[in-house]
Amino acid sequence: MSNALRAMAMPDSGRSRGGTVAALIAAGLALPALCFFVLGMPILQALLIGAVAVVVAALVRFPPDGFDSGFPEPPAPIRDRGARREAFRLSWNVTGRNDRVGSTLVTRLQVIAEHRLAVRGLRLHDPADRDRVIGLVGAGAFQLLSRPPGSEARTRDFHQALAAVERLTDDEAD
Repeated sequence: MSNALRAMAMPDSGRSRGGTVAALIAAGLALPALCFFVLGMPILQALLIGAVAVVVAALVRFPPDGFDSGFPEPPAPIRDRGARREAFRLSWNVTGRNDRVGSTLVTRLQVIAEHRLAVRGLRLHDPADRDRVIGLVGAGAFQLLSRPPGSEARTRDFHQALAAVERLTDDEAD
């Protein structure tokens, strides 16, 4: 039987007793001798280094119970949820290229406006409610809020629409 097949058939970790003894002897004798004779260390320091090496070699060869030497599982993928992540993501859209606000931020403002208008019994995209909505938010803000999804806006227009939507607090509902 070849060594590879024998290692696969054996239920233990495949480390031989001779390899373990050789590693411990090398750590306990060879390393202090090297430190003492070659590097010129005092004998007590060389023996201390050898003792530390024996302990490390023993821990490598005989890990404590429950010690997992494998790599840990990767963490779950980060989901883009939560107020902090949303605020961080939206803040990148505030000052876009060419004095434009990104479509993500415009869409989020539209959703907030729809919610605040729904509290008043109004719908943003209903032609019957158009005049009342314009009366609440203004013509410029209504134009931005009624844009199709994925639209960008000028920064000045967005700030005006944002101020209009902020005035639509839930406690002022009719």
